[in-house]
Amino acid sequence: MKTRFLISSLVLLLLASGPARAWSMWCRFDSNVRTVSIEGALRRGEAFRGEIGRNLVFRLDPGEMGWDVIVTDAADSPANFAGVVHLPLRFDYTLSVLAWQFAADAEFAPTKEREFEFVLHREDYDRVRKERELLLWPYSFTDAEVAKAQNPTFDVLCGRGRLVLSNVAAVVPDEKPGGHINSLSFRAEFTLPE
Repeated sequence: MKTRFLISSLVLLLLASGPARAWSMWCRFDSNVRTVSIEGALRRGEAFRGEIGRNLVFRLDPGEMGWDVIVTDAADSPANFAGVVHLPLRFDYTLSVLAWQFAADAEFAPTKEREFEFVLHREDYDRVRKERELLLWPYSFTDAEVAKAQNPTFDVLCGRGRLVLSNVAAVVPDEKPGGHINSLSFRAEFTLPE
C-alpha cells in the first residue's frame, strides 16, 4: 500500500510539475485534420457558445471572477471534454479565465494564449475520467486498477484547441484571488480530425 501511494504520488508530481501547455497522456492525433475558428467578445456575466463540428461545442461559461473554458457535446452536457484530458492534474488554470491571472505580479498564471486538447466522444470522456480519478485518488482503488491507469495507451482520438485573449479589462484587487473581468475579446481555433 505504501509503495503504491509513493509511486502514484511520484507520477502526480511529475505530471503536475511541467509547464501549463497542451499535452495529454491519453490523446493521439490524426494527421488528416480541419481547423475551425471562432471570434467573439464578452462582457462580464455573458456566456458564449459556438459549434466547432463533430457534434461538439465550445463554451465560455461565466463565473464571478471570469469564465470557464469548456468543450462538450452539442447536448451541452456538464462534461468538459477538454478538462478531462488536461494536465497537470491539479493547480493549473489554463481552462479558467480569471481576473487575478492578469495582475502585473501574477505568478504561475496562464498567458493570454492557451492551448488544450479535448476528447471527441462521451464514451472517451467517461473512460478517461475514470483513469483520472484513479491517478488522483489511488488509495480508493485496487492495485490492478491503479497499475493500468499509470500505463496510458494514448489511444483516445482527440482534437486540439487554442484560445487567444485580447482587450482584457480586468479589475484585480490587492487581495488575491478576487476581482472580475469587465470585458474581453477572444479568438479560438480548433483542429479536429476529418
